Amino acid sequence: MLINRMIRLRRPITAIVILPLLFTMCGLPSYGRADEPQVKVQNIAWMVRDDAALITYDLIGSAGETYDVGIVLKNELERSLLIVPRSLSGDVGEGRSAGVGKSIRWEFRKDFPGGLPGEGYYFELTVEPASGGFPWLLVGLGVAVAGGGAALLFRSRNESTPVTEPLLPLPPPRPGN
Repeated sequence: MLINRMIRLRRPITAIVILPLLFTMCGLPSYGRADEPQVKVQNIAWMVRDDAALITYDLIGSAGETYDVGIVLKNELERSLLIVPRSLSGDVGEGRSAGVGKSIRWEFRKDFPGGLPGEGYYFELTVEPASGGFPWLLVGLGVAVAGGGAALLFRSRNESTPVTEPLLPLPPPRPGN
């Protein structure tokens, strides 16, 4: 009986579940849209002063937006080398705004007391728009709407529906009983 009821209610249940999901997805940010302003890093320069490297750059982007700025050290001669500096200060990390003359200070002697051997090092900066986080409120509302719709659908059905024959025949009785 329950299986028959589920088969009969398959289409309404599907509509109740899919429609709130579609409305929830409409509120999600879309990535790679053409109308979003482009963010760029320009004029990267660096110099070593005492036991620290000073990196300067210009962050070109929207004035009201915040960005996440990351930095890695690479080597031209050894392409597989990738160093993520830890002892950083300045205009690096989350919540950075666009502007000219940004600077990062890396105290590399704290990360590498013996220094770095060789030459051909360069810095690569990565910049992404700061994320606003996942819209959990919209997901919660979508789930609430779906649950409420399902409850109304099951509640509005009349419990005195006629009992129909099961889809499969009953098994034969066990021998010896």
